[in-house]
Amino acid sequence: MSGFKFCFEFPLPPDELRVNRRMGQHWGNQHRAKKDYQEDCGIEALAHEKAIAWRSAWMLERCHLVAVAYLGARQRCDPSDLGSWCKVPLDVLVAQGILASDSAACVRSFTAIVERDARNPRLEITLKGE
Repeated sequence: MSGFKFCFEFPLPPDELRVNRRMGQHWGNQHRAKKDYQEDCGIEALAHEKAIAWRSAWMLERCHLVAVAYLGARQRCDPSDLGSWCKVPLDVLVAQGILASDSAACVRSFTAIVERDARNPRLEITLKGE
């Protein structure tokens, strides 16, 4: 499916799941945080899935991914951290049948961008067809 472009908006991951902040935390706290974040991301993806319901017969098999983290006024992030921030949202897109896989065979490239939006911190994942 070439020429398509879909944008999904997710909440930013909780501190327990951020690479630089999860060191030394009990695995149970991380597990709970991941489950809660999966629920939040699942609800967001489902809302987007309804907007593209007319495409219910397809599943994205090859695409390019652009992740844009819109941080609040005092939040910080390295662009290299965005790969781990996208793990749970991508798992949700795969589980809901929107994306065939989150492997390199399906996601051909990954671009990470960090921006500021103090009013609406979020993670936007855009999938672009080849």
